[in-house]
Amino acid sequence: TARLAAEVEMRLGQSEAWPEGRQLAAAQQLELSARLNPYRASTWVSLARLYSVLGHPDLAQRARQSGAVYCPTLRGP
Repeated sequence: TARLAAEVEMRLGQSEAWPEGRQLAAAQQLELSARLNPYRASTWVSLARLYSVLGHPDLAQRARQSGAVYCPTLRGP
């Protein structure tokens, strides 16, 4: 359900001005989702993308690296 909550927050942000509170809520929900099920690659990808959009390349990189630990599909060649 954390993943669903994050998706809702991100979709709401696409249809209107995305207040900072919603951005943070989406990031928190994705972080929770990743902790609950670290083997879901799409969660890590969404988290990295969200952090990139928010202007946090360091956090985006951390999400990609963390995801690669659990998800072989996210590992580079």
